[in-house]
Amino acid sequence: PALCRDVRIEGPFDYGIRMDPSVTASTFEDIEIVKPRKGGVAAVKHPAAFRRLRYEGEAPAIVELESDCEGAHLVIVDSSFSGGKPDGVAVNLAANKGDTEDGDTLVLLRNVDVSGFGIGVKNTDGSTVEPAKLKGEWYTGKAMAAFPSSEAKSLNLPIEQTPDVPWEPG
Repeated sequence: PALCRDVRIEGPFDYGIRMDPSVTASTFEDIEIVKPRKGGVAAVKHPAAFRRLRYEGEAPAIVELESDCEGAHLVIVDSSFSGGKPDGVAVNLAANKGDTEDGDTLVLLRNVDVSGFGIGVKNTDGSTVEPAKLKGEWYTGKAMAAFPSSEAKSLNLPIEQTPDVPWEPG
């Protein structure tokens, strides 16, 4: 597992973060990515969670290159994507076939503010999601509810700040 926080990545470069399947899972907090050429985050068969990801650029903020990894997930909360073109895509799930039973990546976007991009999410099947819908909660796959009478969605529990790691002097 990995934790990365308080990092600014400024282009030009192809991708700000390209996740490799060799790491079990990654958590990112307070990340800023500015002006990449191809995309802010390239998700490659990798479970990852982002909180307070700030992205600025014309390329997609999130590009899912491959998703045939059973158990892979991508969670993005309390984030903002800006600078896109009116016909641009903020989150491009190129490999997400929408059929999570075959091992495709599960995606949850909650409280994501998108400005400048005309399309919030684009799936491989061509379906799209408006940017305004990402301000609430959007996900792939089938949502579950704790009780038959409750709404099927995340609990939206408060998230505490990750603690500073006390390193021993070398």
